[in-house]
Amino acid sequence: MTAHVWISDCRADSTLIINMRSDFSESNPELAERASILRLMGQTVPPDMLPRILWGNKKYPPPRKLPNFFVGNGNWIVSRKAADIISRFDLGEGRLYPVQIFQSDRKTPVEGEFLCLNVGAQKSAFLPEQSPRVANRIPNYSWGLPDKEIDGALHVSQSALIGPDLWYDPRVYNGFFMSQALG
Repeated sequence: MTAHVWISDCRADSTLIINMRSDFSESNPELAERASILRLMGQTVPPDMLPRILWGNKKYPPPRKLPNFFVGNGNWIVSRKAADIISRFDLGEGRLYPVQIFQSDRKTPVEGEFLCLNVGAQKSAFLPEQSPRVANRIPNYSWGLPDKEIDGALHVSQSALIGPDLWYDPRVYNGFFMSQALG
């Protein structure tokens, strides 16, 4: 059996984005923008730059029941159920941080317990020369996943099999990787 890793293209899935505001982005918009850039670059966001409270937008309130995995105010948010699974794996420097979620009134809690997932590992294992279906976004620097059928589109070196089970590759723009076991 061939060893493999998984990649999630969830960064490009607009159905996972829930319009929310956060305590951190409201109180410190400059640092919130820096945190957003770090995430887009696949780098660890310092814990003091993560939200502790999220709330819905009056025009687009969050659903009464949120999914197990979504993006809220630019942050990866997971349910307790998903966090219990993820926390059994090596996250490198990544961590799960509690976050409270409210309706737009900032008083009515959204059902469930949620955590902010800070992906905290990088591996440079992507092999672009063996991945012809992957689009080169910035020449010889950043690649994006194909729009359809990503299974088998990316090839990685054996170094992807060593170390943390959840990571970014700094050269792959819109996805994060998981070990075979976590995937």
